[in-house]
Amino acid sequence: MDGICLVIPRWFYPNNLGDSVHWSFAPTVLKKEYPDQPLTIFTHGELVDILENNPLVDSVHEPTPDLLQTYEFWQRESITGRPNLPKNMFVLFAERHPRCWEYWKENFDFLYEHPTANLLYLNSLLQLGLEKYLYDGTDLFPKIYIDKPPMEEKTLAIVPATKLSFANPGAHPGCDGVGSRFNGDNGESWRSFVDEIRGIDSSIKIMEFSKDFLGLGDVHVGHLPWKDLAAEAAKARVAVLSDGGMHHIFNTQDKDIVLLAAQTINKLYHYASKNTTLYWDLHEKCHIRCGDHMRQLKDWSDMATVCDHSCETVDPVLLAQYVYRDFFE
Repeated sequence: MDGICLVIPRWFYPNNLGDSVHWSFAPTVLKKEYPDQPLTIFTHGELVDILENNPLVDSVHEPTPDLLQTYEFWQRESITGRPNLPKNMFVLFAERHPRCWEYWKENFDFLYEHPTANLLYLNSLLQLGLEKYLYDGTDLFPKIYIDKPPMEEKTLAIVPATKLSFANPGAHPGCDGVGSRFNGDNGESWRSFVDEIRGIDSSIKIMEFSKDFLGLGDVHVGHLPWKDLAAEAAKARVAVLSDGGMHHIFNTQDKDIVLLAAQTINKLYHYASKNTTLYWDLHEKCHIRCGDHMRQLKDWSDMATVCDHSCETVDPVLLAQYVYRDFFE
């Protein structure tokens, strides 16, 4: 095959939203590395739809029979330097690269403050062998190209969800969505947050992005095609959420985000970027308990030995007051 080729074997985890949307950043670095080479991508489902609109991509296809292979084959190729693939073929897979955590620890301060990269982006760059693009100002945000609707200045988006809320039955093998909704899995703190916002300014429209409508928002945005989700996300002035699939959707539109460390495996240190507002005082318990440990992590399971879910005990009333002050006052 002429040019360069990227394989994203999403056919093994067709319900995955977060990683899949995130991988739409890949054409940015591949075309930067090979500016004169046509880029062909093989993947599955809605990732085909959004990559077809990327001006850096020359063609996108569902996998040919020879590319189907096995889950273990692509898993192995993604983290071992692609020893059994042609030199012009790259792969991205939902698997942790063996250098990821060590690299993060060695470059903690730089990566924690990186404007468009986080732990997931680092992992993908290591799989591609293109981590050098962490250092040259490359915009590593995912990309969904749409006819963007105008932003509504008085609109607040919330995502009262676990990691699995937009993926049924599971995002990808091995992902159990560990964590709870902010201060409880039934939305109690979200309701307090929304009530406080409405008490301050009843003219603010609240968009609830959730699988099952909890009655928190003035409008509900549930399962939609990814381009439609991106269009809805583009309308919001700011979104309040923890990391997950919708976090990546909002990043595709470079929206302002207030990030919550609302799950064991999703800490503020790992997922902040230039569009992120962090309220460290509201996460003080988490910061005190886990802050120093963040530099020493060896794996997600290592973090679970320290985390006591202090990250989920954010004051919803103060959060609402901060969000109003910083984005709507």
